[in-house]
Order: sequence, then structure tokens, then C-alpha cells
Amino acid sequence: MQLELKIIQILEALMVEQCASDHAANNVSVFFGFKAAGGLISAYFSGMLLMYLTKRQIFLINSVFPSTMAILSLKLKETQQTQQSQNIKEVLSIFWTFFSNPKIYYPVLLILAFMMVPSSSSIMFYFYTEVLHFTPKFMGYLKFISCLGTLLAILLYRNFLKDVEFKKIFIITTYSFFFYYLSTIPLVTRMNVLWGIDYRFFCLVDSVKLQFIGELNLLHILVYACKICPKNIEATNAMLMATMNLGTFAGGQLGNLILYEMGINQQDYSKLYIQSRYQFQYIFHLLNFNLKFKS
Repeated sequence: MQLELKIIQILEALMVEQCASDHAANNVSVFFGFKAAGGLISAYFSGMLLMYLTKRQIFLINSVFPSTMAILSLKLKETQQTQQSQNIKEVLSIFWTFFSNPKIYYPVLLILAFMMVPSSSSIMFYFYTEVLHFTPKFMGYLKFISCLGTLLAILLYRNFLKDVEFKKIFIITTYSFFFYYLSTIPLVTRMNVLWGIDYRFFCLVDSVKLQFIGELNLLHILVYACKICPKNIEATNAMLMATMNLGTFAGGQLGNLILYEMGINQQDYSKLYIQSRYQFQYIFHLLNFNLKFKS
């Protein structure tokens, strides 16, 4: 997993290096389109193979892919650096000048705050498998439908939304995402049964919907990062990605702390809906504060 993340980060840096402002949206869409297609194939076969192969055999198959990527990397063409390399002081000076701009650090801090939304993904996994009794095969289908939502979002963004103002699409997609995220409340309170909606159908629709909105939100952030990234310090993009990862990690830990304090665990899911309400309130107040942001 760590190797995969490192490879993706390298590829993202190469993508940023090739992204001129006029082509950032197209390049990001193509890059993440192929990434989503790979995830789609992986999700489809992962759940299915678990029904027929042992875990050891699955890991053996997975071990082949890093070797394949290593071989393909030999075909990667790199242009030789002709200009004089900058020393660390010059790079840090350029980076600080870049980051100290309010138009840069404000959206970065805003992205960090949004990524720190308390997460309940860990407890939801146990809710799916132990309460709703979803099989590994169906969990693979959930991942598959999520990747399908990602591809649909990329196609929509590439063809219709790439020229939309950052602030507008960011606010709309963020509001939409967390409004739709409230759909977990009917699931954990079993209201969908009263409505005559099957758990599996409800989760499939919910997954594609949330992934679709979430990907639209993320794509615009990534394109924005490519556009503002200074020449020759493409590692700035890594800083932005690290900010998102830090926010995700902090949100996960904060969510786990809230779950612990509320006594929500594998034996008691009765208060799980309150966690979803906290998430909505957090993002709602944050978005109201965000109205001051000018892209």
C-alpha cells in the first residue's frame, strides 16, 4: 500500500510538471480517469476473487503489479535538466513567497479544515459486515459502483465543468456532498426498511452518489493546485496533497474519538446517526465561514 501511494505521488508530480494553466483540467481528468478505470477493474475482481481464492493467493497476485510498474517505468522518458539547479535556500525562498500569499494559504487552510471533518468510515465498515451482513463479494460491488461514480464525475467535469469558477463548484459540491451524506441516517436507523428500500440497493445508490459528488469536489481542487504551482518547485503539489492527507488523518482520529466518547462500538450502533449530524453541522458552519473566500 505504501509503495502504491509513493508511485501515485511521483506520477502526480510528473503530471503537475506537465500541466500548463490552459491544460491543467484536461491533464488532471485524463490522469485520474485512468486511475479510476484501474480502480474499477480492481474493485470488480477483488470481491469476486475472495470467493474463490485464499488470502495468500490474493496477496501473491498483488505482488506482481509492483514488478510490472517497475518494468514500465523503464520506458518513461525524462528530459535532462539544462538549467542550473537551485540551492535549498532559493527554493525555500520561492516557496515562502508563494505560500505567504493570502490567495494561496487561505484555500490551503480551508482545504485542511474541510478534510478534518470527523469520519465514521471505520465503524461503518463493521456496520456493513456485522449488522447488515454484507459479503466480501458485495463489498467489492460497493467499491466498483464507487469507481463508476468517479468515472462519471470525471467525464462530466472534463466536458462541462472545467471552466466553472473554483469557489462556485467547491461550495456547491461540498454542500451537496454533506447533504447527501445525511442519507446514512436512514441506513443506521433502519428507516429504509420502513420505506421498503433494500439495504443493498440503498447502499449502492448512496455510494455512487457520494463518490460522484466527492470526485467533482476533489477534481477542482487538484486542477487549482496545478494552476497555482510555481515552475520548478512542483513539490508544492506534494505539500497540497500532504495537507489533504493530514486533514483526512486528523478527521479519522477525531471521528474515532467522538465515537469512543459517545460509546458507539461494534455492540452498540444506536447513536451512530448523531455522528452524521455532527459531521453535517461541522461542514455547514465551515461553509458559512467560507463565503468570504475569493478564488
